[in-house]
Amino acid sequence: MPFLSLPYITIPNLDLEFIGLGQVSFFSIFVAIGILSMLWTFDRFCTRGGDVNPKVTRYLMIIMLAGAYPGAYWGQLFLYSPEWLEADSLAWLKIYNGGFSSIGGFYGYIITGFIVVKFFYKEPFLPYLDRAWLSNAIGWAIARIGCSIAHDHPGKLTDFFLGVKFPDGVRYDLGLYECVFSFVILIPALFWVSRKPWRTGTLVATAFLLYCPSRIMMDFLRVGDIRYSGLTAAQWGLIPFFLLGIYLLYKSQKEKWPLQPALWGRSHTE
Repeated sequence: MPFLSLPYITIPNLDLEFIGLGQVSFFSIFVAIGILSMLWTFDRFCTRGGDVNPKVTRYLMIIMLAGAYPGAYWGQLFLYSPEWLEADSLAWLKIYNGGFSSIGGFYGYIITGFIVVKFFYKEPFLPYLDRAWLSNAIGWAIARIGCSIAHDHPGKLTDFFLGVKFPDGVRYDLGLYECVFSFVILIPALFWVSRKPWRTGTLVATAFLLYCPSRIMMDFLRVGDIRYSGLTAAQWGLIPFFLLGIYLLYKSQKEKWPLQPALWGRSHTE
């Protein structure tokens, strides 16, 4: 065991029996706070002006989160837990069982939003995706606080001084590391880009170019996940996002896509 390591901190469930909710985990609480933060920040970012339609933004984040739910379930089912389908051929219909595949959730989140904005409202999707992904980064970071408390993403055994003392030894705590990365690097970078007018596509490109490599590298430390040709499903799924980030950043600058207004600080309407 290394001389230095981080303690394995847990927080007991919150007892809400007196209002009929039973035992509520702090993981669930932080996930709920993360979702509410996404809804609130997306609304705030969209009120700053730019190429967004209030009729679209009113319900778009709710719709995208609704799309992320089956995406997370199907990702869990087909990529991580195929034994569910072997045990029940109709398991793919039982979305109410829920799933925890982040990469499946990301794809469901984006595809649902794209379909709604592009085909129902017939508007460009990128201005909405830029703002949605900044909100997503904030909500994701808050939800990862819950993962840090639950320690539900253990990595390999290590003598790294920032390893966590799990009951079976010191391990990388990938939920904790992703939480720190999000708060220390990802969110500040996105706010820095959006502190002044920015070109359409720049925010989501920045998010993909920062998040994808970090998550791909961390997944090499993961234990227990099925691997496909040496990589986890998340690693394979993030490669297209990373390439899309390169493409969007290049095209937005080369073709000088429309400028969007700064998303924080005092606006001209305040």
